[in-house]
Amino acid sequence: MKNSKHVSSLKKLFVGACLVATMLGAAPAQAKYQDPIYEMRRTLFMPFGQSMTVLEAPLGMCFLDESQYLEGQLIKQLRSQNKSSGGGVLLAVFADCLEVGKLQKLTDPANSGPTYNGENPNSAMLMHQGTISWLTPKAPRTKASLAEYLDAHQPSFRDDIHNSMVKSYKLFGNKADVKLDDKITARSLQADPSQYHFDEHAHRTDNLVSVGFSTNVEMEYTKYATVGVVGTTLIRQFPVQVSISSTAKDKADKSVGQMTDLLDKFAAQNVALNTLN
Repeated sequence: MKNSKHVSSLKKLFVGACLVATMLGAAPAQAKYQDPIYEMRRTLFMPFGQSMTVLEAPLGMCFLDESQYLEGQLIKQLRSQNKSSGGGVLLAVFADCLEVGKLQKLTDPANSGPTYNGENPNSAMLMHQGTISWLTPKAPRTKASLAEYLDAHQPSFRDDIHNSMVKSYKLFGNKADVKLDDKITARSLQADPSQYHFDEHAHRTDNLVSVGFSTNVEMEYTKYATVGVVGTTLIRQFPVQVSISSTAKDKADKSVGQMTDLLDKFAAQNVALNTLN
């Protein structure tokens, strides 16, 4: 029993690269999931201002559920970081459904034990993930049209994201493990600002302004490569920031262009779902 308790206390959650004090997110998984919970978790209904908002995660990705203990603790920690760095209110986190499934197993005592076949049952890694944040929670709906909002933010968006990332790194980049409770800790992969490579110019569609990035970081003698994109749009006339990224060992498993296309589709779908009548 002592050995089992000791192993349980060493459980860890590793999360992919941080930017702008929000967890970066997600490349779509191609696998088909049989468990209906994964389809249920693709859609999230939540109050936004005084309206009910519906959000759809990318295909193969699931929203973390705050009612689940460990997922709620993780969201709470990320929300605190967001607030401290001026990143607005973190509304939702989504990640690869299979990775979310492994995250859920961390709280299962039966899942403690030694490593087999290279899989450590005492750790989980969220390598493909995304976030949605409300940038101006104390302000009323903007009266600007979506086009006007994007016009105003496009010229400075790349520099704004870079500056926010620098602020986030100063606050959290050198932090070690963060205890979520007495048995589980979380560690984020966040590279030094000098290690980020941003698109030269902001990308613009009818629905959002975004900037892509790539970076590399080393943790526990393992190298990780991250590609992702951060964008801003209006959801029910409220300014939001959305980030999506993919992290892989050694070299990136996605291109910045692929992540940009993914965010373009995500924004188009969610803006359309929440268009005010």
